[in-house]
Amino acid sequence: MKSILLLLTFAMGLHGLIHAQSTDSSLYDSPVRSGMAQQGAPGPKKSPPQRAAQQLKVLADQLNLNQDQVIQLRMILLNKVIAIDSINNNPSGDPKADGQARKAINQDTDGRIYALLNTDQQLQYAQWKVEQKQKAEERKRLQQAGSDSTNVNKPQ
Repeated sequence: MKSILLLLTFAMGLHGLIHAQSTDSSLYDSPVRSGMAQQGAPGPKKSPPQRAAQQLKVLADQLNLNQDQVIQLRMILLNKVIAIDSINNNPSGDPKADGQARKAINQDTDGRIYALLNTDQQLQYAQWKVEQKQKAEERKRLQQAGSDSTNVNKPQ
């Protein structure tokens, strides 16, 4: 299973490198395609390289990475977002399997990031991950509270 996941990650990274200079961003500019038009979310969906660059900037600032670490982390994050994007755009039909694949990709990425960092940076990264998880739980709680209040007056 790990070798298949590693092969998939490598293939997606290679695909990303081949198409990294592509100027056709029409796939990512359409708010209708990404479902954002219905949700009222601002702006178009970011491409995988844009998402990787945003994550890289945040982590480089948070962890005080040196130039070698930035270069290595760029490839790790690019491989991750391309692999996740591949699952999102080509679902297997089994949401549970897709979720497990995403989880495996995230765990693999975390392992690679931890291996890249020194001890102090690993502690900072672990703390940052805890903070991100707390923020995500808070957003989810607020979203559920908002949807619950809209369902109060609806007959069942």
